[in-house]
Amino acid sequence: METEEEQHMTTLLCMGFPDPVAIRKALRLAKNDINEAVALLTNESPGLGYGYEPMESGPSPGSGLSGDGENSGRTGTGGFDPPPAYHDVVESERSNDENGNCSGNSMEFPTTNLYELESRVFTDHWSIPYKREESLGKCLIASTCLARLGLADADENCKRFIDRCMPEAFKKLLTSSAVHKWGTEIHEGIYNMLMLLVDLVAERVKQDPIPIGLMGVLTMAFTPDNEYHFKNRMKACQRNWAEVFGEDSMFAVSPSSSYQKEPHGWLVDLVNRFGEMGGFTAIQCKLNQEEIEIGCVSALVQPLGVCAEYLNSGLVQPMLDPVIHKMITYVQNLEEKDLKDKRLVSIPELLSAIKLLCMRFQRELVNVVDDLRLDILLRMLKTPHFSAKMNSLKEVTKLIEESTVSKTVKNAIDTDRLLDWLVENSVLSIALEGNIDQAQYCDRIKGIIELLGSKLSLDELSKIWKIQAGQSSTVIENIHTIIAAAAVKFNFDQLSHLFVLIQKSWEVESDRVRQKLLSLIGRIGREARSEATTGKVLEVLWELAHLPTLPTTLVQQALEEHLTILSDAYAVKETVKRNYIIKCIEDIKKSSQQTNPQTVWVVPALRQLHEITRSFIKQTYQKQDKSIIQDLKKNFEIVKLITGSLVSCHRLAVSVAGSNGLSGSTLVDGRYSYQEDKNTFVDYRSDSCYASHLYLEGHLKFLAFFLQEASLYLVWNRAKEIWECLVSGMDVCELDREMCFEWFTKGQHDLESDVQQQLFKEKILKLEPYEITMNGFNLFKTFFENVNLSDHRLKRQGTQLCVERLDLAGMDFIWRIAMESPDEDIANEAIQLIITYSYINLNPKMKKDSVSLHKKFIADCYKRLEAASSALGGPTLTHAVTRATKMLTATAMPTVATSVQSPSRSSKLVIIERLLLLAERYVITIEIVVRLAAVE
Repeated sequence: METEEEQHMTTLLCMGFPDPVAIRKALRLAKNDINEAVALLTNESPGLGYGYEPMESGPSPGSGLSGDGENSGRTGTGGFDPPPAYHDVVESERSNDENGNCSGNSMEFPTTNLYELESRVFTDHWSIPYKREESLGKCLIASTCLARLGLADADENCKRFIDRCMPEAFKKLLTSSAVHKWGTEIHEGIYNMLMLLVDLVAERVKQDPIPIGLMGVLTMAFTPDNEYHFKNRMKACQRNWAEVFGEDSMFAVSPSSSYQKEPHGWLVDLVNRFGEMGGFTAIQCKLNQEEIEIGCVSALVQPLGVCAEYLNSGLVQPMLDPVIHKMITYVQNLEEKDLKDKRLVSIPELLSAIKLLCMRFQRELVNVVDDLRLDILLRMLKTPHFSAKMNSLKEVTKLIEESTVSKTVKNAIDTDRLLDWLVENSVLSIALEGNIDQAQYCDRIKGIIELLGSKLSLDELSKIWKIQAGQSSTVIENIHTIIAAAAVKFNFDQLSHLFVLIQKSWEVESDRVRQKLLSLIGRIGREARSEATTGKVLEVLWELAHLPTLPTTLVQQALEEHLTILSDAYAVKETVKRNYIIKCIEDIKKSSQQTNPQTVWVVPALRQLHEITRSFIKQTYQKQDKSIIQDLKKNFEIVKLITGSLVSCHRLAVSVAGSNGLSGSTLVDGRYSYQEDKNTFVDYRSDSCYASHLYLEGHLKFLAFFLQEASLYLVWNRAKEIWECLVSGMDVCELDREMCFEWFTKGQHDLESDVQQQLFKEKILKLEPYEITMNGFNLFKTFFENVNLSDHRLKRQGTQLCVERLDLAGMDFIWRIAMESPDEDIANEAIQLIITYSYINLNPKMKKDSVSLHKKFIADCYKRLEAASSALGGPTLTHAVTRATKMLTATAMPTVATSVQSPSRSSKLVIIERLLLLAERYVITIEIVVRLAAVE
């Protein structure tokens, strides 16, 4: 069986990458990620050009030029041992004098300086030295000496500096935004470093092979528009070059049109220094070689192209004219078989540089070069080789970016011309015939389709859509990404056509594909920049969510996409949100119709109403915007509507359940269950919990939310309606009661005092003790405290409730729960409440007559004990207690159980046991209280 790496090797070879060694290296650098490997092989990411893998450097403090915290990126470790600490190493590199001249017999490269420089360059908080006697200057001078002797490539450390550290250092020095914060001394120091760089390149370009990477750094140094040269554009030349070369023999001069304002003197200095050191002569010699590769020509020409407007045409044009014509002819004569050659990847950059030269020296050839640039890209795109296609798309995307960016690119092709070329040659259609299963490939196509926008024909749109038929999930997602990018610029006809295509696919595709279609529709709506597009998308999603046969998961997805778009306050006006709030209300009203009630859309409508309403209540600097809440309260009687819908849906659920009885799993409409889970009770007021799509939860959650946000109190009729529907009705189930108990407990503050009194006395106290669950007991305690506080029978003192009157409302009900509840935990809590409110929490004044309090408590216990014992038929209370004791110990002592007949009135025995337990706990509590009082 092939390993994963071997499988990736086979895939990349089939895609047209010819070099197995390069493929293995790319896979190693990409950690076996095939997409990253493709990027490396198509020059999307750097890495394959170096003889070693990038090395990771941690932060390192030090003096020198600071990037002020600018992020320079981090790379992986490999290829070399970690550098030694700079200050721990004795500097032994003394082969150069202070002027940078080679001296002595030692030709060793200053390795310690290289290590220190790497630690400064390759870190987020970089700091690059800019003086000749510091690390960068020393390495440049040493490299120049070695290059002069033809040893630069032979020295491993020198090559490491030139290939890796030096390019990154100059990239930061020349292109970082921090350039504008540096002072004059620093800029002059960088000028000196650039001069050393020019000396190095001039010496190295005289040797073979042609230093392609080093020429790239020179191109960066010669670019007039980089941050450094822009900052110093007003600087005058530091040398009189007319004295060096003669008045008309300078290699570079400031253009007469800009000389007075922006002379770019330092750039002119660099170019002339390059000529003084023999750089132009060396380039001319290399260009005149017969077997020079196209990549080398590109590398040699690019530095001259970027600074072409500063070159002296009288001196430089005769040298470059033959090259310009030779390269144009070469590209024109390329055959189809040549296009798969990886070396041709340099052609677009070469032609870009040639155009810059033509703009300076031969303006009549500018259009010829532009035509050639577009023609070669089209030919590369039509080849079956993935690498050629990918490089073509990369360059097309680059041309599009150059033509559309706000900052003018000198050699950019006019946008209209580029657009006409894309349309006339059906570039998009050709591109879509390629590897659309590759994410990088499709990212490039996005750039084309975004530019085309409204110029994309309906036929091409249909063709793009049909490509996904029968394809893998990856291809479908890539096509949808491309279409979503284009839809931002679609006109009305294109958008309508797209939705027709989506509708046709919807009718025949599986639910899996429908999920992707919903995601596409949502993405179009989120990225839309026009109200018409957003409105159309919202309408389509709403209609899809209302399809009667749509699975619940797709309904939910459609509404989530709908809600995400609505929540974008900048793209969607408030009137649109209000319209959908009204639509939700209309759907909820349908559940309460007397004839033919429709409940299938109640749950999603409740959720949508909740979320849209909540999105309105946005926090502002002054106050919360709750105008929509007030509108709903004023115009729609929302509380009455939701309560009525709850009753109707409960009635339907009972009808559906039939003889089986209502339960949480009852499917009310064949789609949504009545409740989620018998053991799951959530916080209805928590935003994070609003994820359930079920009938009972949906109604209660929204009602709690609305009462709270609208600052409304639940009136008695509505509270009574909910209670009778979920607690005291004939067809309620256990879950109904549990949810109702919990809802009223958490919503206690949504009921005014008089409504709490009514609910407590008319409903809660009418419950049977066996109906009281722990949720029910918590409800009782909450309302017991509130009602007695309202009646001033209880008084709050800090965190404690103090009894002011012994005739507490509901005290008898606590006795009943303590004696009759089948749940031991609830009974124990009730017993503790009796003790608390009979003595512990009494105010000090009432406790003064403790004898009377104890007599009253004993009398209450005795009365209930008498009632329970008389039901057992015993002659005396003692007999009853003895009989109860035997029964209650029977399970633990079987020998006792054999002599006792099982009574038919075991509940009375439980009452006796609990009364005895209560009395015992009361006595113990009183003793503890008395002892504590004595200690104090």
